[in-house]
Amino acid sequence: MSKRVVVIGSGAGGLTAAAYLAKDGFEVTVLEQASKPGGLLGGFRRGDFGFDPGVHYVGECGPSGLVTRTLAPLGLDTARMFVPLDPEGFDVYRFPGLEVSMPASLHRFRERLARAFPEHDMEICDVLSLVGAARDLLHLGSGGAPVGSALLNLPSLLRWSRSSYAELLDDLVSEPRLRAVLSSPMGDEGLPPSEASALSVLSLLAHYADGAYFPRGGSVCLRDALATRARELGVHFACDTRATRILVHGERASGVEDRAGHHHPADFVVSAIDPRATIAMVAGDAPPRRYRKKLERARSSPAPFLLLLGLRRDLGARGLGRFNVWSYPDFDVEGAYAAASRGELRDDPALFVSPTSLKDDTGSLAPAGGTSLEILTFVPYSLFEPYADHREGERGPGYAALKERVQRSMLEAMDRRFPGLVGDVEVCETLSPLSFRSWVGAIDGGAYGPASTPHFWGPMRFETTTWLPNLMLAGAGVLGHGVAPCLLSGRLAANAVAATAEAPKASWPRLQPP
Repeated sequence: MSKRVVVIGSGAGGLTAAAYLAKDGFEVTVLEQASKPGGLLGGFRRGDFGFDPGVHYVGECGPSGLVTRTLAPLGLDTARMFVPLDPEGFDVYRFPGLEVSMPASLHRFRERLARAFPEHDMEICDVLSLVGAARDLLHLGSGGAPVGSALLNLPSLLRWSRSSYAELLDDLVSEPRLRAVLSSPMGDEGLPPSEASALSVLSLLAHYADGAYFPRGGSVCLRDALATRARELGVHFACDTRATRILVHGERASGVEDRAGHHHPADFVVSAIDPRATIAMVAGDAPPRRYRKKLERARSSPAPFLLLLGLRRDLGARGLGRFNVWSYPDFDVEGAYAAASRGELRDDPALFVSPTSLKDDTGSLAPAGGTSLEILTFVPYSLFEPYADHREGERGPGYAALKERVQRSMLEAMDRRFPGLVGDVEVCETLSPLSFRSWVGAIDGGAYGPASTPHFWGPMRFETTTWLPNLMLAGAGVLGHGVAPCLLSGRLAANAVAATAEAPKASWPRLQPP
């Protein structure tokens, strides 16, 4: 009789774990609180317009990239599943009087930075050499090597293992504007440089060193490909089923209880939701001291606020394209993200501008001549928390006024920085931190899971294995947020189950670096 595995959550990590486990011969059931699987991979439509608030771009989808190496053994073809973004500049960093684009090449990025800051070429080389070292670290980690051990072989990175990104830049870069440009993609962390792990930001830059991609047809197509393959392999999905308790018998997880009181017996449990929520669900004694210390160190990632616009106009003819724009009102990137941590709403916020439909080549995410546009900023969760216990539509005028204030500041900032770009609006919708809380159970509205701070990154994060030998973790709480880390976390969780069970037909070898 095959061993039973219950997977909690069906985001990228849960879907990947489920598919690999079924491929290895396990009997797999996935519990998903929503009506459909996918978590943040589940984009949605409003009329003729498709939106992808959970996925804006993905790295390492090339022939030897991490995403390809993770999905190929499942029979999924990333060359067909992903569209390359503009190789000349998939990210545009825009400041008053200065614009730098990030191409699909660290060498060309160095050349562009050197042209903008000719007197600081050596400083640029110093930072980008660390990005190159971080790429080596990612390759070692994707092969299964513990991050701590891999760091010992990369002394240039080891020096910064407990430092913030701001400390790194302050030490290596003397020009404030150059520091700002090198901090531009901080929105991918949601943290100010002074609060973000230096190695996490370097790894983020390394992840996109060879370019960026977008799921062809939107993130739902990636979700559907994974879910369909999982079903073909025999995975059973129980949607509208919220896990509430992980049952323990004899110091092993014995199954999962759902909100309706039904028990789902299991030989193994893989939880692909936030580890903090997972640990809170484990029945019995308190977790060991090392886990309690991780819980104390973990803090929620900052809370995003998204403005979703369906426009009856082609923004490709107005300067946008297959790229994102990070737009800042000034060169104070630290202040742009620190405001949310201080509980402040900025009247002139930093914005991430993502023309979703222009990044896709199927034409399915907007009508002919139209554009789906997503604009993101970060807000204090504390301002939204008073309304958290009320359902959408029942949160009253105070909540509506708060959302309106944020939306107005974002649109006014767009009009100042991109005059005349937004217009002919047919769809206008917002997603607040509470939307992510109800959608995927994001603690404190932090859609990125636990924040990657200097004291909560790499070996200091939650690991795949836990103190219960048959309870494994996957998702953003393990390797970090983003599609690629979550996919890999699912494969590593499946590997850990197979290794623990000594499955005779295990289909994995260890994932090898390129």
